[in-house]
Amino acid sequence: MRLLAGLPHYFASADDGGLQLHQYATGEYAGSGLAVRVSTEYPWHGTVTVTVDDAPAKERTLSLRVPAWCGQFRLFVNGTPVREQPERGWLRLTQAFRPGDTVRLELDLPVRLTHPHPYADAVRGCVALERGPLVYCLEEADNAGGLDGVVLDPATAPVVRERPDLLGGVATIVASGRRLSPDETDWWPYPTDAAHTRLADRPVGLTAVPYYAWANRSDGAMRVWIPRQG
Repeated sequence: MRLLAGLPHYFASADDGGLQLHQYATGEYAGSGLAVRVSTEYPWHGTVTVTVDDAPAKERTLSLRVPAWCGQFRLFVNGTPVREQPERGWLRLTQAFRPGDTVRLELDLPVRLTHPHPYADAVRGCVALERGPLVYCLEEADNAGGLDGVVLDPATAPVVRERPDLLGGVATIVASGRRLSPDETDWWPYPTDAAHTRLADRPVGLTAVPYYAWANRSDGAMRVWIPRQG
C-alpha cells in the first residue's frame, strides 16, 4: 500500500524550474505551472509523446530521462528534430511552452545480451536477454523438452515477436540455440574424454518472456542466465 500511495512520485517530480519525467507511462502530470499528457506504449515500444496542456507565460524546463541502457534516441519538438544531448541521463528542454506543444522522444529498444561479472562462478559463460527496461527469461512452458542442455547461439541475432494473446499481451524474444544431450549409454558421469560427454546436438528455437510474467502458467523450469554456445 505504501508503494501504491507513493507511485506518482516515481513517475514525475517538479521543482521551481520545471517538470521532470522519470518513468514513462500514459497519464497526466503537472508541476511548476506545466501540465502535460503522456501517451506511450512503453516498454513494448520506445515512442513517448508529451503534449503540453497548460504552461505559464515564461520559460520552464521539461526534463526527460534517457535510460542508461538506451544507446540511441531521437527527440522532436513540434515535429522538428532537436539535437539535444543528455546531461547525466537527462534531456532538458528550456523554453516558453504553449498549450498544444508536443515533445516526442523515440528510444531504441534493441535486444541486448548482458554478460555477468567474471567473478560470478555460477553464471560464468552465460548471458541474459534484455530489451529496454525488461529482463527476460526462458520458461519450460514455451520451450518444449525443458531447459536442461539448452545453449544460446550468440551469432544469430534474436528477434522480437509481439504476442497479444500471451500473458496479457507481451513482446517475446525469439532466439536460436542448441540442445546438448549427454551420452546416457555411459554409466560413468566423469569421463576424461570431453568428446564423450555430449552425444546429441541439435538446433532449437528459444522463446523468452519478460521476467515479471513468469510462473503464471503450468509448473516448470525457468532460467534467466542462459549458457552461451562457443
